[in-house]
Amino acid sequence: MPLPPSLTYFSVANNNMTGSIPASYAQLGKLTTFGIAYNRITGSIAPVMSMAQLKIAYMRNNSLSVKTAL
Repeated sequence: MPLPPSLTYFSVANNNMTGSIPASYAQLGKLTTFGIAYNRITGSIAPVMSMAQLKIAYMRNNSLSVKTAL
């Protein structure tokens, strides 16, 4: 489901959701709060790391990964 680029708050916490964070979410340039805690989300948090205005990210209790360069 595409999200409007003007979105500032997004939360789907505690919804038993599965899948991964869509790469397109990186384009949510006005998003300040992102909540996906207590779901079954898997994969990389790379799209979240690209959210320019993000201040708060609730992502606990999922199976997410972070890839870092050494």
